[in-house]
Parts: sequence; C-alpha cells; structure tokens
Amino acid sequence: MKVLEYKPPRTVIGGAIVFMVFAVVFFVFTFPLAEMAGADFQLMFLTFMGLFFAVPVILLLRAKRTRRKISLFMEDASIGETMTLPQPVRYEVGTYTCTGEWRGGGKNRHYYTSHTFRKTESGEGPAITLPEGPFIVTVKRDDSGLLEFPAVRILSEPYKNVLLLLMSSDGTVNASGTVEAATENDSAQLSIRGAGRSLTGTVYATLQKARKAKVEIFHTAWERNRFKIGEGITFDFSQELLPGEDTLIVAYEGFSPRDFRMLMRGGEYIMGHGTYGIRLVLDIPLHPDVSSEGSFEVSLKEEPEQEKGEKGGETWPRIRRPSSGDQISGTPSDHREQHHTFSPYPPLPNRTPPIRKKR
Repeated sequence: MKVLEYKPPRTVIGGAIVFMVFAVVFFVFTFPLAEMAGADFQLMFLTFMGLFFAVPVILLLRAKRTRRKISLFMEDASIGETMTLPQPVRYEVGTYTCTGEWRGGGKNRHYYTSHTFRKTESGEGPAITLPEGPFIVTVKRDDSGLLEFPAVRILSEPYKNVLLLLMSSDGTVNASGTVEAATENDSAQLSIRGAGRSLTGTVYATLQKARKAKVEIFHTAWERNRFKIGEGITFDFSQELLPGEDTLIVAYEGFSPRDFRMLMRGGEYIMGHGTYGIRLVLDIPLHPDVSSEGSFEVSLKEEPEQEKGEKGGETWPRIRRPSSGDQISGTPSDHREQHHTFSPYPPLPNRTPPIRKKR
C-alpha cells in the first residue's frame, strides 16, 4: 500500500509570520496618531488591532498543531491492512466528502470548501481496520472539484482529527458502445471499451466545416468538471481511471480538492468508481459545438471472468493533455445536437444513474 502524507505547506506558516510583522509595523506607526484622537478612538483602535493580530496568530498555531499531529501519527503508526498505534484511540469509520468551488467575480472571487463525514461505525483500541469501498476524485487545475473517500477519523488525542483516506486500485472499467455526432456536412463516431483500469477508444471523423472532434469525460457526481482526453480527426485515446496501487492519504480534517492537488504536485485528476459521462464534440468555427453523450461504469469489483491487468505504468491517472491531429477548417453551417446513451451495466448503488436519452 502506498502512503501519502499531507501537511499544511510551510508557506502558510511563513505567510502568517509576514502578516504579523506587517501588523506590528502598522501599529507602531499609527498608534501615536490614535493617542491624539481621544480615549474613545483609542479604545476602538486597540480593539481593531487586537482582531488584526488574532487572525495570523490563530492561523499560525493551527498550521503548526496540524503538522505536529500528522508527524506524530506517522512516527507512531504501523500501517498495513490493519493500522496499529502504540496506545488505544477512539475513532469513527465512514465516508469523507469535500467539495471546492469558486464563487463571485473579480476582486470578490473566493474559494469555498464544504466537507462532511458520514459515520457508519465507531470503535476504540490500538488497532484500526482500514475500510474498503468506492472513491471519487474529480479536480480541475483551478482547484474546483469533489473528493469522496472511505475514511477513518481519529477522535482522541494525541491524533485528534487526523483523517485516513483510502483509494482502492480494485475495479474495472465497464464500457462498450458507440456515440455518433453529425451535422449536414460533418460526422464523427466514437467507439469506447474498457481495458482493466483504463478507458480506451477510437474516433473516426469525416469533416468539412468542423475543425476537429473532441472527447471529454466527467463524473456524474460532479458534472461541471469536464476533462478533455482526446482531439483530432481520426485518433485513439486511453485514460486510466483507477490508481496503480491501493493508496492511503494521511491528512487532517478539512482536506480539500486544493490540498489534493498540492499533495499530487499540480495537474488535474479524474478517477474513482461510479458512473461517468462521455461526450463526443464537433468543433465548428463560429457556431456552437455539436455534441453527443453517453455513459459508462467503473465497478469496484471486477467481473469474475476478467483477469486483472498488471499494476504497472503511471501510479496516478493524471489527465494527459492530447495533441491535436490534422484540422480542416471551413465556413459555418447549420447544426443539430444529438444525445445517445449506452451502458450495458447497471449503475452502482446510491450513485447517479446513467445519462438517459434526450428527445
């Protein structure tokens, strides 16, 4: 099992210290002016400066406490299928879910996160059996996205609020079918198939007005994140949707999509179990794109007759930026949007059902 340790970066601590230095300098230069304004204004000024100092102090203490707890946990824990600690602890087992998104615009644009822990059982003792189950990761380069993991949360000191997040390499991509998109002048056909942990496919296109065809995928649990995995005229593509080995992330409560990208050192990621959507898009100059959609499943357990592929290659299914094929450009034409659905496999329990055919 691969173990990844996430701590708040030292830049957070450095930023808090710089902010405190700035606050001290500001106080030294402005307090003499406050003394000249009278007692009431001095009281208001001191209250404001107290709050001004409190923010970086709280951030600094929290970051240092988090790093200390995670370091201590990693030193003490013996990690395998069962995790053993030198002393008994109280803990919860369940599912950890976190979303991150940008709201507002311009100077008012801010990054918001929301996280929940759905408990399924509690326990106490020095040994913790790591849970199994499906997971979801869909994170774009701007840090927006969704994380969902089988998880353990420690409830007692000295490891309180440490999270153990599991990503299973078990599973198979169940995909087989075609999607077609066409206008009066252009047509393209997408054929997909599952290959162990990967989705593979081929696009054949005959284009006159359109510049190229594109293939995008998304997870139906967070449809706003769409990832381009291929483009051109006639081309093949492949995308891994499960990690190369079972992975444990040791983090702290509040672990977000931004933290995940920081842990993975950048990039964008889509992987995990559940229902995915796939889009075939015709890129037509000066016209809205013409698209058709389908769906496929990534199941936690493989089909009995299907052999599990070797766990080689890239450990992390990072989105690979495709290179464009030859392009044919032309004048715009009338177009129509088509929608197709294929999914010979039933959806996973408690997951969004496959995309249905639109009239």
